Amino acid sequence: MIVHNVEEGQYTEDKAALEELLKLRSLPESIEKHMAIVQMVADDYFSWNKLKEHLLSNPSDFGTQLRICENALRGNPKSYQPWHHRKFMMERFQKQREKHLGREDFLTKLLLDSDPRNFHCWNYRMLFLRTRTGRDLFNYSYLHHCSGSEDPLSIIYTDPLDPTCWEYFYIWRERRRMRRGMYIRRYSKHLEIRFEEPFWGKLVFEGGGVERMVSSEFATKIVMIGESVEALGKYRVALNGKEVDLGPEKEDFGFLHEVLEAESRCHGALLALLDYVDEETERASIIERIATLDPARRSYYSTLHGRFYCVYIPGSGE
Repeated sequence: MIVHNVEEGQYTEDKAALEELLKLRSLPESIEKHMAIVQMVADDYFSWNKLKEHLLSNPSDFGTQLRICENALRGNPKSYQPWHHRKFMMERFQKQREKHLGREDFLTKLLLDSDPRNFHCWNYRMLFLRTRTGRDLFNYSYLHHCSGSEDPLSIIYTDPLDPTCWEYFYIWRERRRMRRGMYIRRYSKHLEIRFEEPFWGKLVFEGGGVERMVSSEFATKIVMIGESVEALGKYRVALNGKEVDLGPEKEDFGFLHEVLEAESRCHGALLALLDYVDEETERASIIERIATLDPARRSYYSTLHGRFYCVYIPGSGE
C-alpha cells in the first residue's frame, strides 16, 4: 500500500499482513485455509473458486459462506470477487436464497448507506431484490438502474455542472433511439446501422443512390456501410427479408442554449451541443471553448472535427 507522507518502510501494517498471508498459504490444504484467505484478501479468486467447489459438494455450508462473503465485503465493499461469489450462491441455491432475502435487503441497504455509489452493490440488489433504496438523482448508480424513468432535463436544469446528469442524458437518449431495436448514424463518409441486440444474417440497405447487401455470419451490434450516403428523408433496411423504413430523428436541443445562457462554461452542455451542430466553423468554435475549459484533453477534442452524424430512427422519426 502507498500511503502519502509516509516514507517507505515506516508503514508496518502491510508487512505484518503479508507475513500473515504467507503463513496462511503455507498451511496444509483445507477449506478453512481458503475461508481465512478470502477474508484477508477479498480479491483472491483462486480461494473463492475453492469455496465454490466446496459449496457445490456441501450445500449445508450455504450460511457459513454467506458470512464469509460479508466479512470479505466489510474490508473491501467494492471488491468484485465476493460479490460474484454471493451472486453465484443466490443463483445456484434458490431454495436457500428465499430464506435469506431479508438479510440481503438489510446488507445492501447498510452498504449503500455507507457508499451510495457502490455499483457492485447496486447491481446485486437490483438483480435479486429488484428494488431501489431511494431516489438519488445525482448518483450514477441509481440513474443506471432507473430504466430511463427519470426526466434528464429536470436533472440537468437542477445542476448542469454535475457531470452525472450528462452521463444519464446520453444513456437516456440512446435508449430512446433504440426503443425499436435499431437506428442509423449517417456520417459524412460512412454510415452505421446500430442494433440493440446482436444481428446476424442478411442485411440490405437502400438509400441515397446506394444499395448494399451485407451478410454477417457472426453476431454484431454495428453494420457499417463504408461510403458516403446522400442525406434523404428516408432510408430502407431489410433485415433477413423484413423491411424497416427509417426517417430523420426530430429532437429539440434548444435546452442546451438555455443552459449555456445561464452557465456559459458548462462543459457538459458544450459537448452535447456538438452532437447537433454540423457546420464546421461553428463546431471549431465550440471545440475551442471546450478545450479551454479542459486543456488536459485538448488532443482528444481536436479529433471531434468532422465527427458529426445525423440520426435516423424507425418510423416517422418523431
